[in-house]
Amino acid sequence: MLALHSSKINSEKNAFINELFSSLPAKQDIIDGPLSHNAKRLHESVISLLIMKHYCKRDFLSNYFEAVMTNIIEAECLMLLGFRNSSYSLLRGAVEASFKLLYFEYHPIESRLHSEDKFDLTGKEYRNFFYIFPGLCDMEYLSRDKVEKFWGELCSYVHGDLRVLTPLNVVSDISTFLSDSGREFENTVNMLKAVSKLISSIFFAVEPAWLENVEKAYFDAVFDIYTPQERTKLKEKLRIL
Repeated sequence: MLALHSSKINSEKNAFINELFSSLPAKQDIIDGPLSHNAKRLHESVISLLIMKHYCKRDFLSNYFEAVMTNIIEAECLMLLGFRNSSYSLLRGAVEASFKLLYFEYHPIESRLHSEDKFDLTGKEYRNFFYIFPGLCDMEYLSRDKVEKFWGELCSYVHGDLRVLTPLNVVSDISTFLSDSGREFENTVNMLKAVSKLISSIFFAVEPAWLENVEKAYFDAVFDIYTPQERTKLKEKLRIL
């Protein structure tokens, strides 16, 4: 950097930061302005997972519960701000962590070895365990074909597939998901719902009684992402209290 004077670098840095902040949505527009409706729909698509973060007090064998929640919270934040490619990468991270959560909660010895970096499987092997898990394998919305489809879409962002990546020529190209309309925004909501349904179902497979003492409003909110038929079958197959 000897070719650039420090004052020039500083001015370039300030220009970059100013351009970044000018591209971010105004807080009030999200709270009760023109972006409020889409913000509500985005948030309600993942609220079941945030409820679990607050109320599920189980002691998990691994740290993958926290990994799931961290990825989900960061993904929503980035969607609100407009960081499209990285938000989808984080959604993929949340789904991957949920597969590992399911596996290691039912494999305590492997979980202990994994914590010591002495055990690991391929991503496909974790998913295969999920596909044959009792109860979960009975859910049509968790069929191998459906899950592999949106899993592949999420992986495209991680692997840099030019067909899905949103290019940025300048910082001001960043735009919140909330400004999207029509099919583009619906695709985002549908992806969030698919991710939430999968992760919620895995949590129920690990701890079916965690909602037992949760007030009714939150109990109902957790199941709002499912259709009535899915809800009934999920409660029956996983013996949810």
